[in-house]
This record gives sequence, C-alpha cells and structure tokens, in this order.
Amino acid sequence: MTLREHFGDLDGLQVAYVGDATTPLTRSLIEAAMLSGVELHVAAPATQLPDPALLSRAGTAVRLCKDAREAVGGSSVVLRGPEAHAEVIDGRLSLAGEQVANLLPVTQAVLRALVTGDWEL
Repeated sequence: MTLREHFGDLDGLQVAYVGDATTPLTRSLIEAAMLSGVELHVAAPATQLPDPALLSRAGTAVRLCKDAREAVGGSSVVLRGPEAHAEVIDGRLSLAGEQVANLLPVTQAVLRALVTGDWEL
C-alpha cells in the first residue's frame, strides 16, 4: 500500500531487503515481488537464504546480493530485518515511518474482512 501511494506503478521498482531471508516476512516479500513487478534485492547471511524452490519460482523478480551495500545500491526502498544493522545500509531506510503509519489501517481492514466475510473494499 505504501509503495503504491508513493510510486504508483510498481513495475521495475527496486526494493532491497537486508536480513534473515528465511522468515515469513521475506517469503511474503518474494511472493509480492512476483505478483507486482517489483525487483527485490535480498542480502542475507549464507545460512539464512530464502527457500531455493521459492527463488526458482520467483525468477528475475528476486536477486540475491552478496552484501547489504549491493542490495541497497540503486534501491528506492529499503527494508530490514530486526537483526540487520542500520549503518550497513547507508541510512537509506526510506518510507519506514510511513509503513508504520499504514500498519493500523491495514490490520483493521484485514480483521474486518475476517469477521464479516466481506473482502470487497
């Protein structure tokens, strides 16, 4: 939601993720990149890489990078796992505050849909 608000069309938008790539969050980011046209650049420790089968399905939507600086270079948006050090990503945590601002309305919408069964917006 935040990315669409700021960038409109997401096709070709470069997004970097730095951190543990074995988490449900990273899986969701990869799947979202596959559906939206976002180019997701992932920097993760060698022991915390995404599921190879998922990466295979993702094709060119996801690129594994050797380090955080490579993933962040040229990215319009940077996301990081809680264990990633902010200093290694050049302070480019664009949109972080606005993503937090969208968390409550999105959570409320999902809860409403679950309770009422009405998934139409």
